[in-house]
Amino acid sequence: MHVAVNLANPTFSDVNRSIFKTDRTAARQQFWLRRELWFYMLLAGVVLISIEWFTYHRRITL
Repeated sequence: MHVAVNLANPTFSDVNRSIFKTDRTAARQQFWLRRELWFYMLLAGVVLISIEWFTYHRRITL
């Protein structure tokens, strides 16, 4: 990845600086979603397989 910077002006070439204000209230509202989506999908799959295993061994059928 190539990033163009201006060596004459250090504030302009600061690529880590953001011009947008950070809203901490939005970050607090989404604190439970800190992991990637695949983690929650994997967790749901493990729960579903565990329920299936439990009902199979208890011979619970629908």
